[in-house]
Amino acid sequence: MSAMFSNPEWWTTLILGGVVSSIIPKAYKTLQNIAALLVVGTKGRLQTFMRRQKRNRLIKIKSKRFDSVAINREITLSYALFVLFAITSIATIAAIANLPSNPQRSETATVLVGFCLAGPAFLFEIAWLNASTRVDSLIKYRKRIKRIHRQLY
Repeated sequence: MSAMFSNPEWWTTLILGGVVSSIIPKAYKTLQNIAALLVVGTKGRLQTFMRRQKRNRLIKIKSKRFDSVAINREITLSYALFVLFAITSIATIAAIANLPSNPQRSETATVLVGFCLAGPAFLFEIAWLNASTRVDSLIKYRKRIKRIHRQLY
């Protein structure tokens, strides 16, 4: 195991994984915006599907934008998913570091085991990004409301 820590490939992989995981949220939002721009001129089932998705998202936002408790629940859910993602990421790194030496000899086996161990972390990351995007849109649409002589709470 001490040979792993002195191996520069291991450190490169660890640093590269950290950089990639910090880029994923920005890339997710960028790809979501690009996909929306690509679908603007489409016809048929794809356009119907995208409009239905947008309509359902806006209906959920409209139903929750005045409800402070619902917004706080969404924020709490986003933070909880982030904590789960962080815990599973740390557990994945610890599990990969503590692998027996047999899978480490074969590069294919190491990659396969790494993907199997990192699967839950990827799923929690996607769930966290979805929840975070929902919270961002709730806050964005709540700020757009012009209220006259009314309190938000």
